[in-house]
Amino acid sequence: MTFEKRCLIETEDIIGIQYECGKCHAAYLVPIERINPDKFAAIAMNACLHCGEKTGLLLGTNDMKTFLEFNEALAKIADVMKGRNLKLRLNIKCAE
Repeated sequence: MTFEKRCLIETEDIIGIQYECGKCHAAYLVPIERINPDKFAAIAMNACLHCGEKTGLLLGTNDMKTFLEFNEALAKIADVMKGRNLKLRLNIKCAE
């Protein structure tokens, strides 16, 4: 018999978005209610405040567009799903 551990989070459980530098691992958390499209663009275009490493995302590219759209949708999805007869859950890796 095989057991599979699943971790699901509901959209109401999302309280913020964490951004982390891939080089130095400096991170900060933006509360979901304080997220706005201007902040997404600034995060994606500015180098890390601690080590100066660039994100690799460039303005006007499809990658940047996808990054911005995902952040905006994530910030809005909890309100969109409130009171609906449909639950949206994200299946994430569970801590062992």
